[in-house]
Formats: sequence, C-alpha cells, structure tokens
Amino acid sequence: SFSQATSVTISLDGSINNFVTDAKLFGVTIYMMQNERTLSKSITDNYGNYSISGKVNILEPIDLLVSKPGYVSKKVLFDIATLKNV
Repeated sequence: SFSQATSVTISLDGSINNFVTDAKLFGVTIYMMQNERTLSKSITDNYGNYSISGKVNILEPIDLLVSKPGYVSKKVLFDIATLKNV
C-alpha cells in the first residue's frame, strides 16, 4: 500500500515594505499559521528582510500574518495543495 506524506517543511524568504512609501520596514513580525495555530514566527531585520519556515500539513491552507504596532496587519492565505496564492 502507498502512503502519501501530508507534512512538509515550507521555507519562505522576502522583505516587507511600507505600502505608501515603499521603505523597507524593520521589526515586523511574520507569523506562519495553520488552523489558527502559530507554527513559526520571524522578525524582519534592519533591511526589512525575513526568513521563516515551518512544518505544515499540505492538505490545509496556511496563513502568513504580518504585524507591526502602528501599522495595519495583513494576512495572506496560501493553498499549499495547489501551490497558488488565493
């Protein structure tokens, strides 16, 4: 019998910019979440860069929540099964 793995480690790298001024933002917290559970978190460096990874169930979508005091938080949903941003 064949058993397909449903758990994989996802790694994302990127940078966070101010939407209006396009300036890089430091001290922004990025949360990788699945089913309302925080799997991992990362904080941007002085250049706005981050790297985050976490073990996820590929059958469930994941959320990236981007948050910094004084700014509007942003949540992005990713459907891992189809590998597309929804």
